Amino acid sequence: MKEKNRKESGEISRRDLLIGAGAVVVGGAAGVVAGVLTPGPEGPAGSAGSAGATGSAGPTGPAGATGPAGAGALPTTWDYETDVVIAGSGNGGMSAGIAAAKAGAKVIVIEISSTTGGGSSYSGGGIHAHGAETTDDYLKGMDGLHDPELGPFYFEKFQEYKKWLVDIDAYVTQGYGAVTSPSYYASDLTMGKGEEPPLHCRSYFDSLERIFGEAGGTILLKTRALKILTDEEGTIVGLRAKGPAGVLNIKAKAVILSCGGFQNNPEIRVKYLGPEADLASVLGVPYNRGDGMSMAQEVGAALSSSMSNFSALFMPAFPFHNVQEVPAEYEALPYTPDGKEALWRKCRFASVFAIIVNVYGKRYIDERSQSYRVEMATVKQRQAKGIYVFDQPIRAKVAPWRGYDPVEEIAKGGGVVAKADTISELADQLASQPYALQTPLHKAAFIRTIEEYNEAVAAGKAEELEVPRTGTVAKIETPPFYAVPVTPWIYMCYGGVAINKNAQVLDMQKEPIPRLYATPPVAGGVFREIYTGAIGCAGTFGWVAGKHAAAL
Repeated sequence: MKEKNRKESGEISRRDLLIGAGAVVVGGAAGVVAGVLTPGPEGPAGSAGSAGATGSAGPTGPAGATGPAGAGALPTTWDYETDVVIAGSGNGGMSAGIAAAKAGAKVIVIEISSTTGGGSSYSGGGIHAHGAETTDDYLKGMDGLHDPELGPFYFEKFQEYKKWLVDIDAYVTQGYGAVTSPSYYASDLTMGKGEEPPLHCRSYFDSLERIFGEAGGTILLKTRALKILTDEEGTIVGLRAKGPAGVLNIKAKAVILSCGGFQNNPEIRVKYLGPEADLASVLGVPYNRGDGMSMAQEVGAALSSSMSNFSALFMPAFPFHNVQEVPAEYEALPYTPDGKEALWRKCRFASVFAIIVNVYGKRYIDERSQSYRVEMATVKQRQAKGIYVFDQPIRAKVAPWRGYDPVEEIAKGGGVVAKADTISELADQLASQPYALQTPLHKAAFIRTIEEYNEAVAAGKAEELEVPRTGTVAKIETPPFYAVPVTPWIYMCYGGVAINKNAQVLDMQKEPIPRLYATPPVAGGVFREIYTGAIGCAGTFGWVAGKHAAAL
């Protein structure tokens, strides 16, 4: 009956494509690039799409679209009609698309970039939940801070999701860390099968494209989601997007938002993360500007908890230039080990012995605090900046990654590395860098902080400092001395749209908005303070959302 209704309503079969206004398409049995489709003429059936540079001719489309009927109005005709439309092709979006397509739904995924994968494709490739083996272990490891309903639900469904990835033949290796280092989360997964990073991530998403294409799914590249479309009664009926040839209107029974967090939107960062969080930076792709969250709010979505929380790595602060912040005509960053995405591998700063101070010269958090609490505290400091301070013996212990020396790489990339024979001279070096510290360093407080720290370490009383220091400690006493201004480079915001266990978006009364879904990090509130795997969380809720949306 369902198939009959589809035919009577003029909808296409699952492997068909309705003619679009010039979108780059990936689809069909092998998930191949079908090229740029030419729009069909207005009136009856549209013409077949023309052959792309590397693909075959696009399929015959129905009536050509006339475009939107006016600002805020529904279109009179549609460029595409489908069961489920998904904004974003990261792990959440691709997992949702495959789950929905395998459940029998017609699915279109749109992607703002020229390739699939989103921020997940420039990651370490771990699909993990922090290595926890049981729900109790997970909750204990998270200090009980994760959402009391969504946290345990995520962990339990993640166990099923991992098995599903293996069952559908996703390109993964058992054990997180198994590709680049000895596996330390044996029950979790890593993208790829030993390829050089980030090629292991690319191989994984290539496999998801193939699986999605074989299930009849369609991907539109270089296509940005603009607006959730509703009818006169407020019912969601589709999604408006913009592709290479202009505006597209996609009719759908369900919309799934999987287009990333808000970490690359300075305005929203300041609103939720801190008054100078616009000076922080981002890891991954440049397109995470909160579009999904904003579109959902326009149709009544509530926001989650954890809006001030995020995960990040410390990287060099301004004037170091981060090429990941600025999109280049929606082109992907190069997938090569020495490409732009290698910045975070070469320039991340990590030392368990160094201390971190603010521009007022004071320590502001225990540097050994668990899981991204130091970065979250830093974004609230003046200029969203911390200054790592260490001496030559600690310098020798600064962790390189795959042979890169982060101190050297930071200096090569235009970041500030101050070096001096005394702490007083080190402070003067920092003061001579006007772009590194717009607020002058408080020299006297800086010197006093280091003196007090050294005295406490020598007396074995570092934990009794006004700002306690736990774990391994070492005096900062042997020249030359170093200082590196750093800022958080954010790759996941924990806050976003509120959802339930079906990944349905909730309104202000915490009721599901029919036909609307979101996956983390468009959705938020699952994590708080302690990070347990953005890729696994996105994929798990995408898998849940896809199955639920397909059943509508």
